[in-house]
Formats: sequence, C-alpha cells, structure tokens
Amino acid sequence: RLDATEGMIAEATILVAERRNAQAFSCVEAGVRANPEDAAAWYQVGRCAVLSGEQVTQGIVALRRCLELGPTGGEGRPTRAAAHFRLGELLERAGDLVEAQRERDLALRLQPDLRMEKVALRL
Repeated sequence: RLDATEGMIAEATILVAERRNAQAFSCVEAGVRANPEDAAAWYQVGRCAVLSGEQVTQGIVALRRCLELGPTGGEGRPTRAAAHFRLGELLERAGDLVEAQRERDLALRLQPDLRMEKVALRL
C-alpha cells in the first residue's frame, strides 16, 4: 500500500510518461501543498521539470527546497546526490553551465556510483 507521497509520485510518473505535463505539475504541486515539509514532494516538482523540459525555474526552486529539507533516500525516496544531479540538469537548461557542473560534481562526490538512468526509473 502506498502512502500519499508515494501515490503522488506514481501518478506524476505516469502523467509525465503520457506527456500530460500540465496534469503532472498539478499533481506534484498538490503533493507539495499537502506535505510542504516533505523533501520527496519537492523533489518531484524538480523531476517533472527535468522530464518534461517545462517550468525549469520552478523546478530549480523546488530542488533547492528539497535540499534545504534534507532528502533522506530510502525506498522510493530521493537521495541528496539525486537531488543535486537533477538540479544540475535544470541549471544547464537554464544556461548556468558552471553551476550545473558544480551540482553534478557534488552529486558524484556524495555518491560515486550514482547512475541517473537507475534513479530515473525509480524516482
């Protein structure tokens, strides 16, 4: 049985895969409103921005908030390294290449075996 955040993650993942991006963002934004202190909820806003290529600025803000809250990792939850890597992806799209590389480097220092294709499937 999924908790509310896990259910939101599952729904948003399906919506983005179906290219129903506006609905995916509505879903993750509702998740943040319901759980404003949950790093995983904020991470999902950033993840939707990465996967959809939309709302990049909002995704950057959300991933920074996720990092402030301290993602814990664990089953179905983002790690700090994954959040830094996703933030690097969005910063690159925003044109901040230096900061993007800094975030990706930090992600790999935190988790040298980080493989984002694996993370992409889970988170």
